[in-house]
Amino acid sequence: MSIYEYGVAGIPVEIITEDGSVAAYALTDGEGLARIDALAPGTYMIRVTAPDGWGFTKKGKTSEITSNFMEQTIETVQTSKKIKLNALETKEYGVGIWELLHVSGFCWLETDADGIRKSDESMLDGVRIVLEGQKNNLTYETYSDAEGNWYIGQVKPGFYKMTVYVPDGMMFTKYSRVGGDNRSIFT
Repeated sequence: MSIYEYGVAGIPVEIITEDGSVAAYALTDGEGLARIDALAPGTYMIRVTAPDGWGFTKKGKTSEITSNFMEQTIETVQTSKKIKLNALETKEYGVGIWELLHVSGFCWLETDADGIRKSDESMLDGVRIVLEGQKNNLTYETYSDAEGNWYIGQVKPGFYKMTVYVPDGMMFTKYSRVGGDNRSIFT
């Protein structure tokens, strides 16, 4: 782990047999560690359940405990590939999870061209918003609802280009440095 990473407590870790039954169960401690002792020799899988709003990080290049051995996904439950455990053998694996992000906002019909939404300016339904990953090639898309609100959840951390498609016959209002959460950030 780097200085920016920390262990997450309370993560369920299950040891699964080849027939799918649970052979052992533990929760991670305050350092993010789960210890399971006294497993019989055999072939197992490890199933980890991340909290809602979390996903699994990129798979590491090594098999060290400080490197994630699971596949990268936004799913909250993941089961490893099969692992063979011999008699008197100890194995340690790292599982990296991260909190997923969300992006949200609202669209309105600007009437005075100052870039700040006022209570008398109506909200816009059906505006298309797209996030495109610059390195991860992921695309997220949504539309504003009847109240003009839009939300994209379960977004993997990364660099994204945001595109907002203005309805036909309309254009963006000016950018505003003032207005707090009611200001325009597009021009």
